[in-house]
Amino acid sequence: MSVNSGSHLVADRLAADEDSGVAPSTELLLRTTEAAKRAIRAGQFAPTFRLQDLHGGSVSLLDLIERGPLVVSFYRGLWCSFCDTAIEALAGIGDKIHALGAAHVAIGPPPGDSRQQDRLDIFPMPILIDRGLRVSSAYGLTIELPDDLREQYATAGYVPPNTTESGKWLVPIPATYLIDRTGRIVMAAIDIDYRNRIAPSQILSALRSLQRRAVA
Repeated sequence: MSVNSGSHLVADRLAADEDSGVAPSTELLLRTTEAAKRAIRAGQFAPTFRLQDLHGGSVSLLDLIERGPLVVSFYRGLWCSFCDTAIEALAGIGDKIHALGAAHVAIGPPPGDSRQQDRLDIFPMPILIDRGLRVSSAYGLTIELPDDLREQYATAGYVPPNTTESGKWLVPIPATYLIDRTGRIVMAAIDIDYRNRIAPSQILSALRSLQRRAVA
């Protein structure tokens, strides 16, 4: 995993169940590698968005960063066990994120069924619904699913998004961003292997670093 934090790269891994989910194929990794090269990085301004939460409320990036820094986690869907683990880990540090004057949200496709909806509803932070993966695409975080993985993904619970590009099975690339109050990205964690995620300790470290710079 590479964590783009402006001037340096660090590496870490969020432990997950290696036996669950669908293993990435060579073609999937190649497509993800190419897409990740074009994804939004630290130092750039975050594309703005306005999305609905699980209950139909409207949430915008500008409203969120007006209150303080924001951690944004993009996930593939709860059909992916690694995403479930990552969202749970992010929720687990919510109090520490708030203590550092920041907020956090998770952004992903609509839940595929009532079970996924109920699971997402458990998490305390806002879960924002990216219909058609428009926001994920704006951040450069979508790839087209290879044909030979479609059946496996559908069996796991993946539902192709409704997009203007008919027939495309788009999948988000998991990523975590830290955005400051000006809208600039100060940390971007993107990995070509969706089984690897930024550790919660790294998110908190980045927030503390941002806080120190703000008072310097």
